[in-house]
Amino acid sequence: DGGYVIAGFTGSWGGPTSSDVWLIKTNSSGNKLWDKIFGGADWDVGRGVQETADGSYVIVGHTGLYGASSADVWLGKVHVTCVPDDYSCIQEALDGASDGDTIIVRDGTYTGACNKNLDFKGKNLTLRSENRPENCIIDCEGDGRGFYFHSGETRASTVDGFTITNGSVSGNGGGAFIGNNSSPTIENCIIKGNLATSMGGGMYIGNGCSAKIVNGILAENEAGSGGGIYCWSSTPIIYHCTIARNQAAYGGGICSNSTSLANIKNSILWGNSPDEVSGPATITYSDIQGSFSGTGNINTDPLFVQSGYWDCDTWVSGDYHLVHGSPCIDSCTSSISRDIDGEARPNEAKSDMGSDECYEAQEMCLVLVPDATEVAQRGRLGYTVKVTNLTGSTAEYDYWTDVTLPNYSTYPLSGTLFGPYRFMLSPVSILSQHLIHPIPSVAPLGTYTYNAYIGTYPNILKEYHFSFEVK
Repeated sequence: DGGYVIAGFTGSWGGPTSSDVWLIKTNSSGNKLWDKIFGGADWDVGRGVQETADGSYVIVGHTGLYGASSADVWLGKVHVTCVPDDYSCIQEALDGASDGDTIIVRDGTYTGACNKNLDFKGKNLTLRSENRPENCIIDCEGDGRGFYFHSGETRASTVDGFTITNGSVSGNGGGAFIGNNSSPTIENCIIKGNLATSMGGGMYIGNGCSAKIVNGILAENEAGSGGGIYCWSSTPIIYHCTIARNQAAYGGGICSNSTSLANIKNSILWGNSPDEVSGPATITYSDIQGSFSGTGNINTDPLFVQSGYWDCDTWVSGDYHLVHGSPCIDSCTSSISRDIDGEARPNEAKSDMGSDECYEAQEMCLVLVPDATEVAQRGRLGYTVKVTNLTGSTAEYDYWTDVTLPNYSTYPLSGTLFGPYRFMLSPVSILSQHLIHPIPSVAPLGTYTYNAYIGTYPNILKEYHFSFEVK
């Protein structure tokens, strides 16, 4: 095709004391078409590559992972296809693949029958996005789910780097169904806004399954039981996952029956309704709202960039990255070398809980932590506001608020509910203040959104929102 294929190595994923083989395919102009990175925990280096008659690539190099010597010869073969370059849709690519193949899906939003209910059919292969989950979206359009594992797939069956959204099923597994002794690896995926009428709004993990879920965000999903994840007679491994703002009648975050045991580590379960965990689980080094017994666990607001909220009648999905000052930062040890964004772990002495390793680039951060999300007429709405100055200079700004009423109008119609209040922050410092608003006896019942801003009034630099109910 006139292009080029290059074999080499990179230290971007493995950290300062290791490297991984890096295979790159370009077009005739030298622009990257795809790349593939693979290797272990030691030095892995590609030295040469040759295309074979079947369109695969044979790579030769050396590795320090095996044997007693410092480097052993390493020989590997990989076959890579792309969607939509080689196949028009994802299921066609899966059907045309063989064990050991890699399928790369280009950036875009994938819809239609051939891009949902995706079935590996027992094959051990890798399906991954080209450029991370925010750029490669499987939109189920309110009918069906993203993935359907039911043929005894193993950990070698890998899904990497997709957003799965708008799934809806009458039954189990709104975003993904894993059953019948299947144990795939799901990594670096965002599973949000899915619905199952029975179990597992985000994901159902069924009988005999030991799926591995790594660097996942499962948020804003809904089910009868297990809003984020439901486990039925299964033993999943859940590492570095953020499970937030899911809801169900039972087990808002994760729900397990009596013969299941979820192994959860280095994760965040926060803001799920009615609870975070229901049923057996072993949880360590994780942030669990309401607390959960286990080594290294904490119970402190993780300080997401922005939780999901209502903007009038439109739901705005949350941003579940961590902000500077989060208690989840530098809080656990990990063998996972990168986060959901592809950034190296750890950033500091230890790794961060959840899917995100915090590399905070913002100069100013604003976060609000409500005392509760339900309040009565004549009650009090309390919250803690935290403003962080990450710059090396003193910062001076205004803080002000207003509120969106259940009829979608803004109160007050002009001016502010609070402020503008002028504050100063020293270099690299945090200002924290607890504020209270009384709720009038005539306040309409329904859903409100509290809106907070910093800047030079009325010009907005940063904003934060949270929704609450007056009942």
